[in-house]
Amino acid sequence: MNVKSYLRKHLSTVFMVLILVSFRWSFADQYRVPTGSMLPTIQIGDHLLTNKIAYDFRVPFTEHKLFRTGDPQRGDIIIFISPEDGKTNLVKRVVGIPGDSISGEIIPPDHYFVMGDNRSNSYDSRFWGFVPRENIKGKALGVLWNVNFPYMIPVLDLTRTGQPLAKF
Repeated sequence: MNVKSYLRKHLSTVFMVLILVSFRWSFADQYRVPTGSMLPTIQIGDHLLTNKIAYDFRVPFTEHKLFRTGDPQRGDIIIFISPEDGKTNLVKRVVGIPGDSISGEIIPPDHYFVMGDNRSNSYDSRFWGFVPRENIKGKALGVLWNVNFPYMIPVLDLTRTGQPLAKF
């Protein structure tokens, strides 16, 4: 079989994979939650469906933002890059928006104050400050599935599949 006939035979598969990768990169994604900082709303091991265009529309396969599609609101659960290390994905609830005053500080423009629902076990804005808007990757919509690893064996829990995330 020559290369041309091989490509022609598999072109539809390659095209479909490219469409799926483009969709995931640009519009939706999933993130695994490794800690209990959002208990009881989000369980350890939950995989969250995230709307990546809830707040910004980006050029596919880049982080370049073309335009805003909305702004995070109080109660939204967001996925964002840690302001501390600039690389770790975190999930927290927005409790303060630009212009709010928290503990005597005015939240600056394009910054958000976030906290975990498990207040006594959450490392959040109380410790490292406000989250810049450019660090926000998207809005968590619901639970896709849950996978935990007791005794190093993966256990898939589908009872949480499709469960929406409560807004406080």
